[in-house]
Amino acid sequence: MELEITTTALKKAVKVVVVVALLIALYFAGKWAWPQVSALLPAPAATLTPTPAPDLAMQAAVEGVEASYTFDAQHGVQAWVDKMCGIVGEDNCVLYQGLIGPGLEELFKKYPDLNNTATVLSAELVDEQTDKDGNLNRVYRVRVRMSAPWPEFEAKYGNPAVLYAHVVLVNGQWRFVRMLFDQEAKHYEVTPTPTAQP
Repeated sequence: MELEITTTALKKAVKVVVVVALLIALYFAGKWAWPQVSALLPAPAATLTPTPAPDLAMQAAVEGVEASYTFDAQHGVQAWVDKMCGIVGEDNCVLYQGLIGPGLEELFKKYPDLNNTATVLSAELVDEQTDKDGNLNRVYRVRVRMSAPWPEFEAKYGNPAVLYAHVVLVNGQWRFVRMLFDQEAKHYEVTPTPTAQP
C-alpha cells in the first residue's frame, strides 16, 4: 500500500504546522516581552478621591470651645473677654462682657495661678435649626480635655468633659456663639435605655 499525498493536502498540512508554530512563538514572545513592553507604556491615570469639604461650622465650634476654656489668670479677665469678642462678634460680645466675664473674674480670684488650655478631642453635630431671623444655628457635642482643670469643673464635668457649643451662620460665615448652659445641655444629653432587671 502506497501512501499518496497530494500537493493540496501537503500545502494544507504545511499551513497548519506553520500556524501552530507561529501561535507557539507568539505565546512565548509575549510572555517574555510583555514585562519589558508594559514598562514602556504610560501608567494608567490614578483615580483621585475628592477631599471632603471642611465642616466650617464644626471648626467654629472647636475654635470657640478651645478659646472659651483656654485662659491664664495672670493675664486677667479683660484679655479673655477681648479674645472671645473677637471670635463671637459684636452681637454676642455683650454676653461675655456682662455675664460670663464676671463669673470668670470670681474664678480667677479663687485660683490666681489658674492657667488652662482646652483641647477638643471630638465634635458631633446634635442639632440644627433656623432662628426667627432666618440664620442657621447648630449645636455640637464636644469632648474637651483641660490641661489644668479647677476642682469644681472636674468634679462636675470630668476630664475630658462633654460640653455643648452653639454656632450660627451669619452672612455666609459660621461663628461661635457660646457654650450651652447646663439646663440647655440636658436637652442633648444621651439618656441610657433602661435595662430589665432579672
